[in-house]
Amino acid sequence: MKQRGFLNREEAMQEAANAYHGADSILSVHRASSLPGNIHAQAFTRFPEIHMASTAESCFTHELGHAVQQMMSPITANKHIKGNAIQDHAFLEKEADTIGDCLKRIPVKQHAIAHTSPSVPASAVLQPAWILEENGDCSYRLEDLKLTWYQNKQQPDKLYYITDDVSSPYAPLSGKSNAATWITWYQRKPDSSLLRAEIVEHWDSNTKETLLFYIDKKFEKGYHHELDDTPRMERAATLIAIGLQWNTAFSSKQIQDKVLPILSADPIFTGITTYEIKTVFELSGEIKGAPELYMTNTYREINTALMLMLGTQGDEVDTDENHLKSANLLALNWKMNLLTPYQGNWVGRGEDLIAYKSNYEMLYKITNENPGIYKINEIVVMNKIVSTFYDKNSKYSKKSLQWSIKLLGKHGAYLPKNEQKYAEEYEVMLPPGTRLQVDEIHYTTDKIMLYAHTLDYQGVSLKYKTKAK
Repeated sequence: MKQRGFLNREEAMQEAANAYHGADSILSVHRASSLPGNIHAQAFTRFPEIHMASTAESCFTHELGHAVQQMMSPITANKHIKGNAIQDHAFLEKEADTIGDCLKRIPVKQHAIAHTSPSVPASAVLQPAWILEENGDCSYRLEDLKLTWYQNKQQPDKLYYITDDVSSPYAPLSGKSNAATWITWYQRKPDSSLLRAEIVEHWDSNTKETLLFYIDKKFEKGYHHELDDTPRMERAATLIAIGLQWNTAFSSKQIQDKVLPILSADPIFTGITTYEIKTVFELSGEIKGAPELYMTNTYREINTALMLMLGTQGDEVDTDENHLKSANLLALNWKMNLLTPYQGNWVGRGEDLIAYKSNYEMLYKITNENPGIYKINEIVVMNKIVSTFYDKNSKYSKKSLQWSIKLLGKHGAYLPKNEQKYAEEYEVMLPPGTRLQVDEIHYTTDKIMLYAHTLDYQGVSLKYKTKAK
């Protein structure tokens, strides 16, 4: 099953193969294009167009791989650069390489299937090929910020920031010794609205509300309850954004002498103190250091957090209104787009694609009418998996809520060796975006169990339980 308006794998691969061989295709290839230079890339794909710089012919098959991805399903951004929506997640990059290699072996097929299919929506997201340095690292430059981001190939999840003042071309601003240089740069552009425009404006209200919740817990008397919710969220989100951007361990004296004067100049930070800055920066550090682990740990606190935020106890939560609130609040805990590399809401590809928004209702329907085991190629754990599917007018909405927050698997390969023979079920705690290979779906009168194993298991925390013998 493919999403409406998109192509299946065979159709998309054929269109890309035709473009590779120079035959008729729905793709437009622009060689010697100047546009990739705008984001300091060698090439980028934004369906139906592929743009390559004059020296970027080696990127052609890789970009065709991105075109296949965009023809098959919507791709969402994981960052924004100079107003451009960008997606460069490592999994999609690796997949594009694999697809590109396969395209070389597919012969031209005139009047391809895709030409009689519904038109594929144009993509709003760029998938670029970054400029590679001689040592294999990659970097790109935000000209409007006069700032270079540097990514070390040994630590691909960490981005460092380099200003024009740094003596070494690759000096990461991650320690106290470099903090002064960063502050000097920022004093030349002290308006923190710049960061709000670049980052915070791209966060939805769920993300901001979630951030505010975690910041609230850090302060003994809560976070600025004298303000209305909207300015509280804007203040919290902007301060988190600055903490993430600076990514620097400041001492209390550095905050007092250098950071406080800069932030105090922004009306949004009226009355800001060194304690507030230091506390929120520490939270930024926790998030930046290990987002998957951070999300897994916070997930363990969700039930308590829901009770606290709803102000209810025990069975009182079990009402239609509070179920809806619970669904939305649980979604907030997953919907922290800035905290994880798995941004966006695309779902896994496969001939049996389950489209989000309706998948649990569809899953209920097919299993209710035809109980048994169902094979599904691939499903992705979604950021908004709960609130998207909740409909209080639906007779099975509560069951959908229960099913969508629990995944069960039976693949012992990822369990401790001494438990592999005995563990028949384990509960999976996954960060949003983790891909699962779903092997079986079992339906009973009160629950659906998905038996699955994870395809992206690095850094994923697994809890397992054994059945009583």
